[in-house]
Amino acid sequence: MIEMIPLRAEDKVSAALLQRRLRDGKYRRDSNGTLEKRCPHCRHYLPADSEFFYRHANFPDGLNEWCKGCLDNYRTNRRHIERSARHAV
Repeated sequence: MIEMIPLRAEDKVSAALLQRRLRDGKYRRDSNGTLEKRCPHCRHYLPADSEFFYRHANFPDGLNEWCKGCLDNYRTNRRHIERSARHAV
């Protein structure tokens, strides 16, 4: 079985981008020095790795903007709305 190694934003993002995002509040370091990323939807800071954010190759840090919880809720609600609209017609 292949073991999935979590992707960490710290390993992928450039030093300049990291500094800019820390300054802008998109990232922060917790008391242990762990890099945390802010989900713009729920506004919570979570560890910036693939355990809490889905991988997304189009983003500079390799992680989706929204956390997994917010994205899962959005997709579930979106599917429900689309199904309701199809059955209403």
